[in-house]
Amino acid sequence: MDDTHAFLTARILHDKQAVTYRLLSREMGMHVDDAKAALGRFAEAEQVSVIYAVHDLHHVFVVPASELESTLAQLSNGKKQVYALQPVGTSYDPAMLACVNRALVYDEAYAAHRHAGLGAFGAIQKDEEVRAPRPPSSTSKRRKVMKRIRTKNEKGYTVFQDIETINSSSSSSTFEIAFQGVA
Repeated sequence: MDDTHAFLTARILHDKQAVTYRLLSREMGMHVDDAKAALGRFAEAEQVSVIYAVHDLHHVFVVPASELESTLAQLSNGKKQVYALQPVGTSYDPAMLACVNRALVYDEAYAAHRHAGLGAFGAIQKDEEVRAPRPPSSTSKRRKVMKRIRTKNEKGYTVFQDIETINSSSSSSTFEIAFQGVA
């Protein structure tokens, strides 16, 4: 009997408490997919009530085993996975399952893992090296100069022309963009 089986036996059969895959993952320090598989193996070996998460592209349902087939029939491409296990004879209560996951927030061991960072939960993290900031490029020293010139257009009206000049200190080139406005 491995540690996972012993934990599930103690928690479900002796303490009469529900265990979700998330709780098992946190308590045993395993990946959530491994926790779901462990719950499935335990459900096959022991007499417990199984609660499934059934999902398709747009919907997710958490249902007891008694409603599994009808829920899968409603979905066109439904998939199932073991969500939680609870003692036999316990009625399905979604609020109770929420309390199981909510209890993780107040668990001191879980809080210590959470403060240690994602690496404590088995997440792969990239080792970032501390780099000095890049020196500013020569294009960052560009300066805009706006000039307003009064000219006459082809009809003889006086118009103002805004000329935007961008000067760059690294090069001697100057770009001019003209905007026309009627006075």
